Amino acid sequence: MFVAGMALPLDGITVLGYPISTGAALLVFLVTILNNPIATHRLVPAWIMAAALAVPLWLAVSAWQNEQWTFSRLGTAAAWAGLIFVVGTGRAHAPSLARGALTGLIVAVVTFYAGLSPNTYDWRLTGWISDPNGVAMTVLALGVPSTVWATRRPWVQLVLMVFLSGMVLATLSRTGIFALFLAFAWVLVLRKQNLIGAVLAAWLAAYVFENAPDRIKYWGPFDDRGGSDALRERVLAAEKELVATHQWIGHGPGTATVEVADGVRLFFHSSYLSARVEGGWILLGLILVVVVAAFLLLARTTQSGNTGWLQASIIGLLVTATNIGEALLTPAAALAVGLAISWWAKRSANEEERSV
Repeated sequence: MFVAGMALPLDGITVLGYPISTGAALLVFLVTILNNPIATHRLVPAWIMAAALAVPLWLAVSAWQNEQWTFSRLGTAAAWAGLIFVVGTGRAHAPSLARGALTGLIVAVVTFYAGLSPNTYDWRLTGWISDPNGVAMTVLALGVPSTVWATRRPWVQLVLMVFLSGMVLATLSRTGIFALFLAFAWVLVLRKQNLIGAVLAAWLAAYVFENAPDRIKYWGPFDDRGGSDALRERVLAAEKELVATHQWIGHGPGTATVEVADGVRLFFHSSYLSARVEGGWILLGLILVVVVAAFLLLARTTQSGNTGWLQASIIGLLVTATNIGEALLTPAAALAVGLAISWWAKRSANEEERSV
């Protein structure tokens, strides 16, 4: 589990053309699927797991209807659902996966600054994980909940959180940095307020950020982003045109690309639109049901700093997914959801035992 966990954040390393992160998630599923769920996880709602397992099944239906059989993409969806299932039901050893994932992030940083991994954005942190936006998403969705599960020592958690925050800042990803500050705001202030009001406040902050004027978007270290943002707008316009058709069933797995010039195709810049084009509103709905359900489950248990960080990781995932073509169906996202469900199950069982 530790070794597989190390591979989960490393999307940039491929074997036979497939990311080792997806292979690691599938391996964890295959190795642990026959294990019995631990007793404390008997409270996990079956409908959440059913919704997770429905994601690859629906994507296969879309592939069948569109005759678009991209098996690598179907495998990614299966790995996502499988990892959520075995981690959420306690079949996989969560602490080992978490410690492995953190080790993988540390290895990625060390190899990047040692010049041993790819560097396509000059001095912005990339390496074996992904592009800067992808690094920020992986750190928030995978690194933050892994810190909660890896150790109970507050000082170790503090050191790891500082390290992870430094990783996000080193990406110079505007969306990632905003998501990081929103995560801290959730833990320090928002989670202690009324849940609906806190979620609305977080959503409003995200909306304002996405629609900030140019003088804010291109301030300081971000003053050279005008060209990339213009390209992003072109891609977004093409994305919206594509998702306007086959709205319920989508176009099939592997179709989340658009042509921006003769022979030049780019991946989507929004994970939400990516899910819609591959499997329609139904696929996106299934994914969000699972992710949001994990967040709401955490709200039903006794609130603590650790619980708040697990919720913050899901907020970070949902925010960064707005500007990353592949976020919602990644192994990082699956581990975030699985660890959240597993944490809720463990805490709920302990609370139930104390009340007897």
